[in-house]
Amino acid sequence: MEITASFVSRINKIKSIPYGGYRLRMWGLMFLADVTGRILATALGHLVYGEWFNFQFFTPGEAEHTLSLMLCIFLFVNSRLYPGIGINPAEEIKLVVRYCVISFMAAVIMIYVWRPAWEDISPVPVFILVFSIVIMLLLRWSVRILATQAGMWGEPVVVLARGSQIDHLTNYFLTRGRLGFVPILATTDTAGKKAISSPVPVIDLRQLLSQLPLKDVDTILIDASFFGRNLGKNSYNKLTGIFKHVIFVSDMGWLEGASLAIRDFEGLTGIEARKDHLSSTNSLIKRGMDILGSLLGLLLFSPFLLTVMVLIKLDSPGPVFYAQERISLDRRKKKREGESTRRIFIYKFRSMQMDAEKKLAEYL
Repeated sequence: MEITASFVSRINKIKSIPYGGYRLRMWGLMFLADVTGRILATALGHLVYGEWFNFQFFTPGEAEHTLSLMLCIFLFVNSRLYPGIGINPAEEIKLVVRYCVISFMAAVIMIYVWRPAWEDISPVPVFILVFSIVIMLLLRWSVRILATQAGMWGEPVVVLARGSQIDHLTNYFLTRGRLGFVPILATTDTAGKKAISSPVPVIDLRQLLSQLPLKDVDTILIDASFFGRNLGKNSYNKLTGIFKHVIFVSDMGWLEGASLAIRDFEGLTGIEARKDHLSSTNSLIKRGMDILGSLLGLLLFSPFLLTVMVLIKLDSPGPVFYAQERISLDRRKKKREGESTRRIFIYKFRSMQMDAEKKLAEYL
């Protein structure tokens, strides 16, 4: 794959950022997105409850919102959410939900401590929680996309891999700008170096190890298979002297969708992969969020839903809703216990004729 003009432009923009400013700039962008999102969510929560004109964010009467925001940002900063590079959307959603819920619980406790009177209790914090999760995630993703297009997102990195993997890895990160790693140099062992296809310059590993710390580059991405075969402890120690961040990458696309955790067995590294399994606590939290989100969604969108119901009734005779059978959540448990699978009905607004399924069967 040949290097394109967009790659050249993006690499040049990344190189133009002063040394040490890459992660600081990305940190600042995420901080701006999170603070803006939380303030908007707080304002919207008051607006939904009809308190817009009484809402003042930084007054003593609204101190729980300010302290909740500070706690939320503190938790974000001490996680992978800052500077927000190299994080996949699933993990980002999990972390944002977790820390927003923790800060929400802190806000509720503060309300009970400072305002013990029952008449002062309102559902505003619940609205703020839901809006915070949605708005903060949307803003984080939007800012990341816009900053990538503007050349303000990402840091220059070196890729260390086998010759056959260099082209794949460099283009992988160049085409996925949201990850925040922009390869500007690749390195490998000397075997077959001249035949390597790469969108960035390629040098020998020995040449890299003999260098002083590279200017404006403090991160290296190492192909895990290359490290296991060709890179010993001495070379690794030299790399950690040159780069502040040494990140091992491996192409394990067949594990997509699994939850991965690194395990250190006293020097032996293991990777635990779990798929489609939640702990009892996480399952309970997820179920609670499902129910809470559904109830709030019904409340917020009830005017729209009622309008749709009326339009369907005026458009054609028959029921407003269409029901269809589905297998229930406990299908696996029932199967293991030898019981018949329980089925449930799901409902949606009817957007077809009354006998649509019969006509489809006849047509097929």
